[in-house]
Amino acid sequence: MRIFVSGISGFIGGHFAAHAARAGHEIVGLRRTPAKGEDHPVSTLTQVRYGDVLAPETLAGALDGVDCVCHFAAAFTEARSEDYFQRVNVEGTANLLAAASAAGVKRFVLCSTAGIYGQRVSGVIEESRPPQPWNAYERSKLAGEEEVRPRAGARG
Repeated sequence: MRIFVSGISGFIGGHFAAHAARAGHEIVGLRRTPAKGEDHPVSTLTQVRYGDVLAPETLAGALDGVDCVCHFAAAFTEARSEDYFQRVNVEGTANLLAAASAAGVKRFVLCSTAGIYGQRVSGVIEESRPPQPWNAYERSKLAGEEEVRPRAGARG
């Protein structure tokens, strides 16, 4: 399977890409900028495309021939405004989803966060639990999920 991984230079995206490549999948990774040096752990396992989820024109063509998008790119630890989280985690998700749809990608996997269900929730959390995001990051990740859900049903 040919898998497009956004956020490939991040912790989760990088580990996912390395694992998927070892499992025999072809990985196409999205990076905003070239790596500092060639020591990135997945650099030898992937095809790298340079672009930004906030710049839809940089995504055109990057998803050609892709079977699945695994979307890990996100604003997470930046000390920025709620608007910044919304742009990256909501608009960026919508941009990548639109590019995937235009390229005919059949599967889109969004990495969200359990934090949308609240802070320090005990026990097992089921997806039917009402969301209670407690900060700008969680609110933006929930809004990103809300971008994906209706489009997934509409696009099969």
